[in-house]
Amino acid sequence: MNNKLKIYTLGKFSLKTNDINITEGTNIQSKSWELFQYLIIHRHRSISQEEITSMLKLNNNDDPVGSLSSLVYRLRKKLRKAIGSHAGDYIKRSGNAYSFNTEKDYWLDIEELELACELTEKAIEENLDEWKESFEHALELYQGHFLEESNLRSWVWNTRNKYSNLLVLTVEKLAEYLRQQNKYEELLQYYTKVTQLIGFDENLMFGLIESLLRMGKIGLAYQKYQEILNFFEDNNLILPRKLKILKDRFPKNNSDNPEIILEEIKQSLKEEKAYICSQETFTDIFSLETQRSGRDIPARYLVYFRLTGNYDDTVLEKSGNNLFEMITGQLRSGDIVCRWNKKLIIGLLVGLGKSEMGKVMERLHNSFYYIYNIPEDIELKKHFNEIKGKV
Repeated sequence: MNNKLKIYTLGKFSLKTNDINITEGTNIQSKSWELFQYLIIHRHRSISQEEITSMLKLNNNDDPVGSLSSLVYRLRKKLRKAIGSHAGDYIKRSGNAYSFNTEKDYWLDIEELELACELTEKAIEENLDEWKESFEHALELYQGHFLEESNLRSWVWNTRNKYSNLLVLTVEKLAEYLRQQNKYEELLQYYTKVTQLIGFDENLMFGLIESLLRMGKIGLAYQKYQEILNFFEDNNLILPRKLKILKDRFPKNNSDNPEIILEEIKQSLKEEKAYICSQETFTDIFSLETQRSGRDIPARYLVYFRLTGNYDDTVLEKSGNNLFEMITGQLRSGDIVCRWNKKLIIGLLVGLGKSEMGKVMERLHNSFYYIYNIPEDIELKKHFNEIKGKV
C-alpha cells in the first residue's frame, strides 16, 4: 500500500493518502493545520519555537512552548490515524526547532507547479511541442490561489503572490512563442484560462486585449478594455500606464473605419456567432438599422437584459460575465450584442416574428438561471421592441 502524503495548497487546503481525505471534517483553520501549512512553506529550513509561537500567537499563553508541544502532538496524531505508525515522522524536531521532513515520501502541488512551469519554459526554448502538455498540467494544478481560505494570515501572501506570478510569467513566455507563429487563437484561449484562474492582473489583461486587437476582434477588445476602466474607476484606482497606452490602439471612431466593422461581422458569420461590439459601434449600427427599418426588410428588434437587486460588485461582475457569455453563446450569426455596462446587455436581433422573439427572450432568461447558480436577490429583467423608423 502506497502511503504517500499528498498535500494540496492551491485552492482549498487538503491532505490525502490512499484516496482518504485526512482534512475532511476537520477545521482547516485550526492552529494545528496552520502550523502544518507554515512548515510546508518553510520546508527547507528548521523553524525555532520562538518563531512558531509568535506566528501562531501563542505568546500570551501561560506556557507558549507547552502549547506548541500540544499542537504538534495533535497534528502527529491526525496524521498517524490516517497514514500509520510512522506518520509523525513528517514533523521533525531538532533541539528547539521544528521542520517538515522532506526526506519522507510526499507529493506537493506547488512543487509540481514549479516543475510544470519549468518544463514549459524549457520546451519553448528548445522549440518542442511538449510545452503544451506541461502547461496544461500547470493549469490543472492551479485550482485556486495558494491557501485561498487563509486571507487573514499575512505570512501567506508572499507565497501566494509567488505562485500566481509564476503562472503569469510562464504564460507571458508562452505568448511570445505563440505570437512568433501567429497562433493568436490558441494564445487567446490560454490568456482567458489564466485570467479565470488568477483574476485581475494588468499584464494578463494587457496581453489578452493586445491579442484580440492583433486578431482584428476590435469590438471584443474594446469591451474588455471598458471592463478594466470600470474596475479601476469603481475602486478609485489609477489606471496603470501599461493599460492606459492601449487606448491609442483602438480606432478613434469606428464610423471612419467601416472596413474594421465589416471584417469583424464577416468573421462572426464565418464562426456562426453573434457579433460583439463596443457601445460606439452599436450606436452606429442601431442608427443605420433605424433608417433601414422603414423599408420592406425583415423586422429588427432591440433587446435589453438588465441585472437588478442587492449585491456587491464581485457578485455583480460574475453574474454579468455569466450573462454575457450565455447570450453570446446562444444567439445566432447576424445578431449583434453589446455589453453596455456591468448591469446592462443590449442587442439587435434580425429575422424573427414577434411571437418568436418572445420565445427567444424567455429561453435566454430561463437559461441564465438554469445554467448558473445565481443568488436569489439578483433579478434579470428583459425587454424587446421592434425598431421602427420613418417610412
